[in-house]
Amino acid sequence: MKYSQLRRGLSPDEAAGYVGSKELLRQFERAKWLKPFIRGNRLTRLDIRDLDTCIDRLKAGEQLSNGTEALVTR
Repeated sequence: MKYSQLRRGLSPDEAAGYVGSKELLRQFERAKWLKPFIRGNRLTRLDIRDLDTCIDRLKAGEQLSNGTEALVTR
């Protein structure tokens, strides 16, 4: 893949500044709302459109989960 074909995204620090805090960014990832499109040892990139989608979901009133589903026992 050529460099020009890569989607350019935000680093985790830039993304945290965009959404407001690193903790909120971690919560988006734990809730599985956000997934980096590149994750390597020293390179992680997040798509700004995905960040906008996460923010829109919060504004719409959707609750962040901690990433684990509650088990129902009968």
